[in-house]
Amino acid sequence: MSGPGAAECLEREGCYVLPAVRVDPLRWLGRAHEAVAAWDAAIARTGSAAEQGVLRRGRVQAGTL
Repeated sequence: MSGPGAAECLEREGCYVLPAVRVDPLRWLGRAHEAVAAWDAAIARTGSAAEQGVLRRGRVQAGTL
């Protein structure tokens, strides 16, 4: 996601992008519980079943389940 649409998305309360972006830095810092919460927030905020599936697979592959 890029351009004006990205900025608008980040301003919306229901945007999943920001929590999803936070996951890796939180994991690198050893803050696994916060990373799991970020995954869960991202999954909950997207209304698309396809995007939820991608996020769930990412969560499982990252070992944060």
